[in-house]
Amino acid sequence: MKGSSIARFEVPSRSEGEKTYISVEDARGYLALAQFGIVEFHSWGALRQRIEKPDRVVFDLDPGEGIDWRVVVEAAIHVRDHLAALGLAPFVKTTGGRGLHVVVPIRPKHAWRKVHDATGAIARRIEATAPDLFTTTQGPGNRRGRIFIDFHRNARSATTVAPYSLRARNTLPASAPLTWDILASIDAPADLNYASLPGLVSASGDPWAEIDASARDLPV
Repeated sequence: MKGSSIARFEVPSRSEGEKTYISVEDARGYLALAQFGIVEFHSWGALRQRIEKPDRVVFDLDPGEGIDWRVVVEAAIHVRDHLAALGLAPFVKTTGGRGLHVVVPIRPKHAWRKVHDATGAIARRIEATAPDLFTTTQGPGNRRGRIFIDFHRNARSATTVAPYSLRARNTLPASAPLTWDILASIDAPADLNYASLPGLVSASGDPWAEIDASARDLPV
């Protein structure tokens, strides 16, 4: 499919042989998929051209019952500060749900397993700084009254909702990239949706415009 706006390619899978994926090559590709009724876009943390070397990692902050939005925002800032202290450049976006993604661009030097292990170690260190607020243990019972730091999004073949993707839910909320300053002014994540997001981008620009240039080495 050379020259196409949508590419199809095969990726080896340990359990299923080769699996077929698609990649969006340009803006026309997004428009073409939208015409086929696609609402949600989910992506790996790597480009198809170097699929085995991720260049973005995600710390998915998933709040349990009893955690309100302002606590999630404060938790994201806490995570940001910890990552910045490691020499990384964290960015933030909503998920289209109740949580937040703290996204870190990294130089594509390491394979998935090493990246997953390294982000797990970072997540556990963050958990240790505030064990009453964070957990890295999976399962809904473990996150009741706490925020689950899901670093498993950084495993090979795991995906996260893509920046600016809508979610197939009531009011079509969006996974909206934000500056850290704007994040503090958001009253509720559902306020960022198909209707409000274009105006925010027009007024403030793309808060992730420099994300690729901000890539740093992941401590491993």
